[in-house]
Amino acid sequence: MYFRYTDDKMVMVVVNKNEADTVIDTKRFAEILGNKSKAENIMTAEVITGLSSLKVKGKTTSVFNIN
Repeated sequence: MYFRYTDDKMVMVVVNKNEADTVIDTKRFAEILGNKSKAENIMTAEVITGLSSLKVKGKTTSVFNIN
């Protein structure tokens, strides 16, 4: 997982190289996420609220706009 950001926008890229789905605890990213609570998958338009954890399908890369 890595982030790219400007003063007013943030993108999070999540890569799961494993075969199995993985749940990522986002607490270790609290410094960069701050009070952000919503992510929108750029490719599917799926909106995820409550960013305490994130489920990622196996062998996928996902890109999220963070709000």
